[in-house]
Amino acid sequence: MPCAGGERRPTGLPAFLAAVLAPPIPGTAGPAAPSWPTALDRAVEVLEAAGRRDEDERPSTSQRLAAVRALGTLPAPLAGPHLARALADPAPQVRLAAVDGCEALGVRACGPKLAALARTDSSTHVRMAALGALAALDPKAAAPVLRDLTADPTPDLRTEALRLLGEIAPAAGDDWIPRILARRLTDPVAGVRAAAVAGLGDTGAPSNAALVRPMLGDPSPEVQAAAAAALARLDAPDAVPVLAERLQERADRSVHWAILEALAALTDPRAEAVLLAALDLPPEDFGPVQVLAALRERPDPSPALAEGLAERIAHRPDWTETTREAALGVLLAYGKRGAAAAARAAEAAPPARALELRRVGRAHRLLAGAGVPDGARPPAGPRAPVDAGPLRERLRAAVSGRRNRRPAVA
Repeated sequence: MPCAGGERRPTGLPAFLAAVLAPPIPGTAGPAAPSWPTALDRAVEVLEAAGRRDEDERPSTSQRLAAVRALGTLPAPLAGPHLARALADPAPQVRLAAVDGCEALGVRACGPKLAALARTDSSTHVRMAALGALAALDPKAAAPVLRDLTADPTPDLRTEALRLLGEIAPAAGDDWIPRILARRLTDPVAGVRAAAVAGLGDTGAPSNAALVRPMLGDPSPEVQAAAAAALARLDAPDAVPVLAERLQERADRSVHWAILEALAALTDPRAEAVLLAALDLPPEDFGPVQVLAALRERPDPSPALAEGLAERIAHRPDWTETTREAALGVLLAYGKRGAAAAARAAEAAPPARALELRRVGRAHRLLAGAGVPDGARPPAGPRAPVDAGPLRERLRAAVSGRRNRRPAVA
């Protein structure tokens, strides 16, 4: 701005920039430099020293592992080339950390080396991690590698390859993937068959339901449960009768639970009638509370389903307080639809049951007044332990120090 003498006073911004950009005066401290170039230099120095001939001058495995983890915290353009080189480190734990860093930072340039690791690395853990990272970074490039490894002699690798093939199928767009998955439905290892079934469910193509349905009769409960879940993900139009029949047969508890969850997820309205029938006559080793836990997750419950629950709360003399509380929670999870059904059932219910049903309406109004979206459902049930989920995810969690947060299935 002009001064009193007519001169123009410089603004503060150019002066500040000049102070920052000017070289520091000898004997004084200059402006603080960003921390990441120093961290990059230190990490790269450690990794480059790993190639020295003198063993006494080589950094230890733990030092190289720390360097690779440090690279994973830096911007991808800076860290990417060094992470790619670290994929050739002689220590499998360092290679595993480098794989994790490539995936976490989205370094697509790691793709060719990840493919080579997945095929030939001496460590099964590294191969599995490389498979997952490649599938996440470049599904199209991962597809042929995964295809080949579905026939690997190591069951864990076959399992992981099949699981990932199903996950990338929609993005990869390769019509041969279901055929590869179907070939492993007769694998001698139950876990591999379960992965093939799950992969078919992940493809999202309802036509694959014809391959999945027979697996409900597999000798392994793991495969049976995977088949029920896959039919739900495919939303197969003829799945309800098959699942209803299987629910009436003797089976492992995990299978019955998977069937209940599948019925709750299917959009076919006939599933609701089956679930209400299971509520009246639960599967072996189950009670109505377990059936209600599945009903609670129904994504779009019909008014008839909500009314059926409310009528049972009102008039079932054999329902204990615990069962009624669980059913009231389901009605509250159904939002306006559940509150309306509870109010109608309360009109003809015995006084004590009517009081219970009216609590649903009051709770619904309180939630609405607090701004909670209608039908919002907080997560129910315990979380899975850290050792749950695919092995590759557990390996990544161990390398990075992160905990696996996959929800429990049952």
